[in-house]
Amino acid sequence: MIAKKAVVAGATGSVGRLIVQTCIEDPRIEKVTAVVRRTVSSEKAEELWGSSDSSKLSQLVVDYPSLTVDDAKLKEGFQGCDAFLTGLGVYSGNTNRAKMESAEIKHNSILAKVAHEAGAKRGSYLSGQGVLQPKREGKSRIMFAQIKGQAEETLAGIFIGDDEAHVSVRPGGIFDRPGPPVYGFFDAMLAKWPLKKLKETKYGISANDIAKGMVQGALFDDSETVKGNTVWENNTIKEAARRYETYFKNNGN
Repeated sequence: MIAKKAVVAGATGSVGRLIVQTCIEDPRIEKVTAVVRRTVSSEKAEELWGSSDSSKLSQLVVDYPSLTVDDAKLKEGFQGCDAFLTGLGVYSGNTNRAKMESAEIKHNSILAKVAHEAGAKRGSYLSGQGVLQPKREGKSRIMFAQIKGQAEETLAGIFIGDDEAHVSVRPGGIFDRPGPPVYGFFDAMLAKWPLKKLKETKYGISANDIAKGMVQGALFDDSETVKGNTVWENNTIKEAARRYETYFKNNGN
C-alpha cells in the first residue's frame, strides 16, 4: 500500500475539520498538513480534529493577504503531497464580492498551484448547491453561485495533466455540522417530522459524508471515476462516501 499525503485548507471550518479528522484516522494516509491562519493549540486540535499527533499532523500557518505562489514556506510544507483538498471559502451572507473572490478564487488557486507544483495530482473543492461553472454551464445570477463557479473552473484548470483530475463537490441541505450555533438550529429543525425525511433524500447530506467523499475522490478513486473537471452533487458525494467506508469494512476496521 502506498502511503498518501494530503494538504487541507480551510482546516478549521465545519467541513474542513472533518476532512482533517478523516485523513488522520485513515491508516493509508501518512501525513496531513492543515493550512491555518494561526497556530492551533494541542487542546483545540483535539477538539477540532480529534488528534494533535504531530507525527502525522502538521500545521502550516499562512497570512492570506500576503500569499503568493513563490512562498518558500508553502513550497516546503506542501512538498510531496498527493492531493489538495479545500473547504476554504466564505459561507456568511455578510460579505461582499471582493472578499469572496479573494477567499474562493485567489487564495484557493494560489494554494492549489503550490500543491500541484509540489506533487499533487488531484484537487477537491467544497463548492455548493446551485453553483454553475460559467464556461461549461452558463452564468448564474446569484453572486455565491457565480464566484464558486469561477473557483471550480479555476481550480480544475490547475489539475489538467494526463493523470490528474479535480473534484468539485456541491452539497446542499448539510446536516450534522460542527461549528456555530446556527448549525445546531438547522439540525434541530431537521430532526422534526416531516423535515427529518430530508436526510434520507437527495436534498440532504451529512457533513461527515462530504468529508469522506472528498477524501475518497481526491486520494483513492480510480481515473475512470474521477477524471478531468469532475462535479459531484449530493447523491454522488454519498456514493463516494460509501466507497470510502468499503475499504474499512473489507479490512475489518
